[in-house]
Amino acid sequence: TPAVHNKVREIKASYSTDEDRAKAALNFVQDDIRYMGIEMGENSHKPADPSKVFTQRFGDCKEKSYLLCCMLHAMNIDASPVLINTESKKNVKLLLPAPINFDHTTVRIKLDNTYYWLDPTIPYQRGSIKNFYYPDYQVGLVIADSTSDLSDIPFRNISSTHTKEYFKVTDMTGKGTLTVSTTFKGNDADIVRNNFYNKSINELMNDYQKFYARYYEDIKADSLTYSDDDSTGIFTTIESYSLPDFWEIDKDKT
Repeated sequence: TPAVHNKVREIKASYSTDEDRAKAALNFVQDDIRYMGIEMGENSHKPADPSKVFTQRFGDCKEKSYLLCCMLHAMNIDASPVLINTESKKNVKLLLPAPINFDHTTVRIKLDNTYYWLDPTIPYQRGSIKNFYYPDYQVGLVIADSTSDLSDIPFRNISSTHTKEYFKVTDMTGKGTLTVSTTFKGNDADIVRNNFYNKSINELMNDYQKFYARYYEDIKADSLTYSDDDSTGIFTTIESYSLPDFWEIDKDKT
């Protein structure tokens, strides 16, 4: 439909390289097309028309993957759907060929003669498309004319979480503050970013305070801020707390 072509033209006009265009199309399908499937009748195995998925703004894994492939093809970017068995993974090789061997669909694209594996059902991925997290599915069936067998999928996981806690005690009364700085990368960043995009700051502050309340009973959350680097995919949070009773004076020893 014209709406899909307009979106493709918008992406092509906004970005000059195939990598940036592929990333923009992927982020659109990940973030703006809700992951939900009405898998009844033929749609239990046949994806709905991409234009319909684009208009209704939701689709299951195969429909999101099909829409992404169509958008990339319109930009002259090599892209193919990939059938996955999320349970058996590489052990699917031991099964006789059958369509029921697969329960998930993702996408493989080709940029500068290198293949990259992408999952359109993972929301809010940021950074370089070359470093996007892709689950350890191990093998997949690429839907392409050249396919003659299952393809091995390399697992690349650059996920990490680094936390630093800074305690400050201003006097001997026991009052203090706690500042927590956490840096997330890879899938860890994807998960936390998704939380921040779908929950209010107050909800998250309450969740974070409950975590530290296990160690400091009277702790109070003062603020929660974050920064999101689109170019690197690094997500950083800064938590600030008040500690009214960081310690107690032992009167018997004073």
